[in-house]
Amino acid sequence: FFFFKQKTAYEMLRSLVGSEMCIRDRYNLIGFEVKAVSCFEENLKRKDEEQIVDKELGECLLYLAKYYKKIGEYEKALIYSRRLFDFNGPERDEANNLSLIHI
Repeated sequence: FFFFKQKTAYEMLRSLVGSEMCIRDRYNLIGFEVKAVSCFEENLKRKDEEQIVDKELGECLLYLAKYYKKIGEYEKALIYSRRLFDFNGPERDEANNLSLIHI
C-alpha cells in the first residue's frame, strides 16, 4: 500500500496557480466571502514573498480594498488601495476612487 500525504487547502491553492483566481471567485459567488478574502490574502502574501507583480496582484489588491471599504475597515482598505497606485491603467483609476474614503 502506498500512502500519500493529503494536501492542505492552501497547498492545493498554491499548486493551482492558473485557476486560483477562479476558485476564489467561486467562494465569493456562493456566499463564502470571508473564505474568498482569506484566499486573496494568502495569494497576496505569496506574491509579496516571491516578489511577483502581475495582473492577479492588482486583482487581489482591488478585491481586498473594496471588501474592507465595504465592511468599514477603512485603514485596511487604504493600505490595499495605495498599493494599486503602482499599477498603470484601470487599477490606478480604481485606487483613485478608493482613496476618496473618508475616515
